[in-house]
Amino acid sequence: MRVTVERCFSCHASVPRIQGPTHEYMTSSPGCWKLFTGLLDVLQRDGPAAAGELQNAVDAYAAQHPGRPGRRESQSVHVHLASLYLGLERGFDALARQRAMQALLRGRPAFAWLEPPSFANTLTVADVVACRSDAARREAIGAWAASVWDAWKPHRATLAGAVAGILG
Repeated sequence: MRVTVERCFSCHASVPRIQGPTHEYMTSSPGCWKLFTGLLDVLQRDGPAAAGELQNAVDAYAAQHPGRPGRRESQSVHVHLASLYLGLERGFDALARQRAMQALLRGRPAFAWLEPPSFANTLTVADVVACRSDAARREAIGAWAASVWDAWKPHRATLAGAVAGILG
């Protein structure tokens, strides 16, 4: 049986063209969402050893599927980009990143909408799920997170400032 593919309109990944659910506000094609939830299942089965990969995958996916301007969408983008910043530039582990994300959300602040970059040249969830070994998948997740962070770097100062406010 031949699978029809399409480009996800958010991240530009080549994904199966299917009917199905998507996230409530992280806009993607159903095929992209299915690839992502399948990856999450694999990473969650790997347990605590995959905590860093799981955090990078969630952050990269959320940042690549920012949705439309709105309170939840803006909050999501800020929090996940802050996590990528802390992991990739500051060396925080997954647990420290999660704690920082919670601190950033205390008091439910409003976040300004950050204009998304083009994701045409970034890695995607499709690149990760195409990996045939655990080692290749781990490496691909790190490269995916880094490519998404690089695309958002015009907003680095905003995110670094937000993080500085919670780290003291």
